[in-house]
Amino acid sequence: MFEDLKKQIISKIDDFCLQRNLPTGKVEFRNIPFSGEWGMAAPFFPLAAADLNKTLPVPLHAQALAEELKEIIGLPEGFTRSEAVKGYLNLYFDTGIQRNQGQNNHVEISHHDCFALGFAVAVFFIFSGNLFD
Repeated sequence: MFEDLKKQIISKIDDFCLQRNLPTGKVEFRNIPFSGEWGMAAPFFPLAAADLNKTLPVPLHAQALAEELKEIIGLPEGFTRSEAVKGYLNLYFDTGIQRNQGQNNHVEISHHDCFALGFAVAVFFIFSGNLFD
């Protein structure tokens, strides 16, 4: 579900870029580490650096782009809040939506999550001495 929402937001960002002659595909969302709520963040530094018309240093331009896109995107369905902070656009998931769907009680795990989990298990066995017993 959240993947569909992410695609819709990226589409809005790409439209914004096309209107301003900026390259598309420069913005990628990352997971925000859990700190009371789940979310995703998009750094705007690559887009700011690629903007040939920038008049500010890249970090300040990234913040300006994040603020402008926050206003354009608004608060998409499925999110509880959004913020533009230090060149990032942060969006926080409404976890109640997933909980209330009932029939979709599954967890989506990316290949990055699988690698991290596998690595953690391997490290555990190596340091516990049980790997080759």
